[in-house]
Amino acid sequence: MKKNKAIRIFILLLDMLLLLAFVQKTSAQSEDSKENKFLKAFIPDYVRIQFAGQVGMISVGPGWNFLDKKIKTEVFYGYLPVRYSTAEVNTLGIKTSYLPISLKREGFFNKISPYVLASINMTISDGSKTFIKNPNNFPKGYYSPTSIRISPGIGINMTHDLKEGYYIKDLDLYFETVTNNVYLDYLFTNRTVKVNDVFSLAIGVRVGF
Repeated sequence: MKKNKAIRIFILLLDMLLLLAFVQKTSAQSEDSKENKFLKAFIPDYVRIQFAGQVGMISVGPGWNFLDKKIKTEVFYGYLPVRYSTAEVNTLGIKTSYLPISLKREGFFNKISPYVLASINMTISDGSKTFIKNPNNFPKGYYSPTSIRISPGIGINMTHDLKEGYYIKDLDLYFETVTNNVYLDYLFTNRTVKVNDVFSLAIGVRVGF
């Protein structure tokens, strides 16, 4: 019950944040006070939705751009229903991507940007398959905690810039491949685990405003 309550609170806060972003972005702002600048710093620059990628079948969350969109930071909630797994899995996380270059081109997607990423995720599932601290009955040092995971990866981001005057400023389509510290531990300690077993693909969309 506590897990479900925490997830409901997170989703409620996310909805409130996105509503605030919508109201703030669409309202006329004649004053550029320090208070407005402070408030703007907390308003997301985009919302993303992602399929797969070791953070649930579907994950959603707001994101912020930094350094002329070379850095993207997102917080998200991911969900994997029990019908696609042995247990229902919920994931909360924060991800940062670094896009060092943007290649301009003709066509619908006018910019292509390769990137590297890292995220910290907390996975919560029914039963005892995920844990922050090893249970007492586990041999000391034999298993790694599975709930908190650090996930590195690489990806490619394609951007379509919209004309000025639209509420939505740009659309991103991205593909990435990721792994995590738990899977990498399996890779280096278990000879039956192959490289392709520890990496996962993801596809996502970002809507900028």
